[in-house]
Order: sequence, then C-alpha cells, then structure tokens
Amino acid sequence: MNSKIIKKRVALTIASMLTLSTFMMSSVRAEELTAPPEEIPQAIAVEPIVLDIEDALQRALENSFELKIAEAEMNTSVMTASQQRTLAKEDATTGMYSADLAIKIAKVNREILPTLAKETYNAKITEVELGIKGAFAQLIFAKESLELAEKYKLQADESLAMVKTKRTLGQASDLEVTNTESEVATKASELTQAQITYNQNLMDLNLLMNEALEKTWVIEDTMATEAVELVPLEDMKAYMLENHPMILGSNLSFSIAESTFELAKGYYPSNVWTYRYAEQDYLKAKYQNQLALLSQEKSLIQAYMSVQGNLEAIQALEKNVATVNESYRVAKIRFELGMITSFQLNEALLMQQRMESNLANAKRGYRLSIAQLEFISGMNAIKTTEEL
Repeated sequence: MNSKIIKKRVALTIASMLTLSTFMMSSVRAEELTAPPEEIPQAIAVEPIVLDIEDALQRALENSFELKIAEAEMNTSVMTASQQRTLAKEDATTGMYSADLAIKIAKVNREILPTLAKETYNAKITEVELGIKGAFAQLIFAKESLELAEKYKLQADESLAMVKTKRTLGQASDLEVTNTESEVATKASELTQAQITYNQNLMDLNLLMNEALEKTWVIEDTMATEAVELVPLEDMKAYMLENHPMILGSNLSFSIAESTFELAKGYYPSNVWTYRYAEQDYLKAKYQNQLALLSQEKSLIQAYMSVQGNLEAIQALEKNVATVNESYRVAKIRFELGMITSFQLNEALLMQQRMESNLANAKRGYRLSIAQLEFISGMNAIKTTEEL
C-alpha cells in the first residue's frame, strides 16, 4: 500500500514539473514574440551641396585635369630651360661662330623661357575659367528649361481636363480632346528630353571640376542676368595689353625670335643661311605678334558689344513675356466662358511658352557673353561695389 502511494506521488511530482516546464517555455516564447525588433540603422541622407559660380571655379582650379597637365608641361619647359644653364655659363669666346651664338642664345632662353612657360600656364587657367563659366551658364539654362518643361506639362494637363469637361457638356468635340491629348504627350516627351539635357550638362560641369559625374548640386545662380555696369572698354583694353597671359606669351615669343636674330646679325652676314633663317623666324614672330594683338583687340570689342546686345534682348523679351502671360490668362477665362475654342486657347499657350523659352535663351546668351568678355580681357568685366 505504501509503495502505491509513493508511486502515485512520484507521478504527480513529475506531472507538475512537466507542466511548470511547459509554462516557463511558453513564457519565454511569448517574450521572444513580444520583444521589440532590433533597430535597423537608417541610411543618412546626404544633402546636395549648394554650388555657385565662384565655388565651381575654385573646385576647377584645385582639381582640373587640364590644369594638372598644363602644370606638368610648364615644369617640363622650366627644366628644359634649366638644362641650358650649363651652356649659358660659358663665355662666348670659343672662336667658333656657331658655338658662340649657341651660348648667347642659351643665355637669352635661360631668362625668357621660364616666364614664357608661366604665362602659357596662366593662359590655360583663363581657358579653364571660361569653360567653367560656360558650362555653369549652360547648366542654369538647362535647369530653367526643365522647370519650364514641368510647367508646360502641367498646363497641358490642365487644358486637357478643361476640354474633357467641355466635351461632357457638349461644348467641345472629340477632335479637340484628341488634339489636346496629343499636346499632353508632346509636353511629356519634351519634359523627358529636358531632364536628359540637364543631366548631360551636369556631367559636363562635373567633368571640368574633376568631380564624380553623377554628383548632384543645389545650383545657385549668381551670374548676372540684369543690367550691370561694365568696366569701360578702354580700361579693359589697357589692362588686357599689359596683363593678359596670351598677350604676354605672344610678346615673349617675339622677344626670343628678335633676340636670336639680333645675335645672329652680330656673327653672320646677310648672305649666310644662319642669318637668313633667323631673319625669317624673326619676321614670322613679328607678324604673328601683331596679328595676335589686333585679333585680341577685335575680340574684346565684339565681346563688349555682345554683352550690350544680349542685355537689350532680355529687356525686350521681359516685356513680351509679361504681355503674353496676361493674354494667356484672359484666353483661359474666355475659353471657360465658351467664347473661344481649345485651338485658340492652345495658340495663346504656345505663344507664352515660346516667349518664355526665348527669354531663358537670352539670359543664357548674356551670361555667356560676360564670361567671354572676361576671358578676352583677363579681368572682371563687371564693376564691383567699391568701383561704382
């Protein structure tokens, strides 16, 4: 009897332990199920950097591959000039005309070639700056064109909605709806192309700055699109002739040819080939220098006139845009009142879009013409606040 009681108690104890174990396991699973999920680290969004023309120029001057190549070429030229120092240290008293002439030419090159190399490098800097200003102006134009394309797509959608409402009321035909739908499709295509053009211009600018091609920026337009006071043309001309690296480089090249010819005259008579070659090199350099000066002056005058012409175009188009915007606003009201057809409304819309596009293009031309003027003159074309 006692053994039966013991067995029964053992069985009850085991059953109790199994129940308790099951309960505890269930509790653990419940805690696992109700436990908050582990936090997944969120990617930090990087805000695009604001980029204006000054920032773009600074990035290009620091990173441009073109300037790095030009700098290497400048250093090579300087090293070439340095190699002539040994010869230049010799006295031109060997008794051999050709050797003495070579020594004196080496002395001239030792003084001039490093400066010429530096001015060639400076000229490349002006070219890179022009490229950046041009690319930046093109990107701003592409951005404005994209914004206009987005606006025109919305206008086309709005027109389609109005025409469909008119058709429901029996005031517009199926043909009008079809034509308006076609216009919506056209504007959608133009919007896509405008986005592609913007992306392409963005890559062009990034390449010049040696930035990642896909990098995006918040473009800030600080280039002039309104009337500005330019530095007087004569002041620009004087500065250009005294300081522009292209002019200085041309002058130095002529100085080398002139010095070489003067040295050759001291050793050879005019009937000797060495004299004749030096003379022709001198004449060629002389005419090239004169042509460079005249061409630069002509380009300066033309660029100055171009700035003024583009400004006048902007001012005229701004008045036209204001007029056609009002015409389109009135046309929309008249269409809603049933006084004109959708075709007439579309004509007013197309006129507005044409004028706005022309204005954006004129602003691009103005930005580019100022950039060209600064490239040719070698100075800031717009008077600063201190100069006004």
